[in-house]
Formats: sequence, structure tokens, C-alpha cells
Amino acid sequence: EKIKLCLSQFGQVPWQVIHNSLHTEFKISERAIDKIGQFFHLKGEIGVVLHRLKEELGTNKKDPSQPVDEMKAVLSYLSTFQGDGFRSLDISLDLSLLPCDDYFTGTLFQVIQKSDDSSLAVG
Repeated sequence: EKIKLCLSQFGQVPWQVIHNSLHTEFKISERAIDKIGQFFHLKGEIGVVLHRLKEELGTNKKDPSQPVDEMKAVLSYLSTFQGDGFRSLDISLDLSLLPCDDYFTGTLFQVIQKSDDSSLAVG
């Protein structure tokens, strides 16, 4: 729980502060922290990020398809709005969004208005 709270500060404090805290306070190896950092810094055009994520997760023994498939389902749902009076959707994927509580149990998303970076919705 304390590790999740530490990671939820990503974007609010420099990565090096989180890195140092994970290593000194929680005794997590440099290699593991570097891997976590790769995921937290992975952001951009959704198709590219999902492909890279699946590649990275594919090196593990666990099946990587569930989180990637969930994100593809969200994208598919959002793409149905194109053409219904909505302009082209500008969707990017940022893997650093991590809630500091256990309210959310699945894939988490946030809608941000580009003009002022304000959060419109989280789900």
C-alpha cells in the first residue's frame, strides 16, 4: 500500500525522488525500479503504446493480454463516437495514472481537456 502511494506521486514529484524512495525505503532493486520507470514513462499515441506495452509484458510469464485488451475495448468504445457530431478523437495513453486508493479495481482512465489540462472525468 505504501509503495502504491509512493508511485501515485508520479507527475507531482520528479521520477528520481520516487526512484530513490523505492530503492532506499522499500529496498526494491535498481533493475525492478528501471522496469517500473519504463512503464510509467510510456505514453503517446494509443496504438503505439499498446503495441509496446504488449511487447514489454510479453517477456513475463503472466498473460499480457488482459490489460491490453481492456484498453483496446475502451478505445473501441470511444471510437464509436466519431462521426456522431464529435470531431476526430485525439487519444493518447499515459500509463502513469495510478490511484492512491483501492476504489478503482480495473482499467483506469482520465479524460483531460487539452486547452487547460483540466480533468473532466475519471473512471
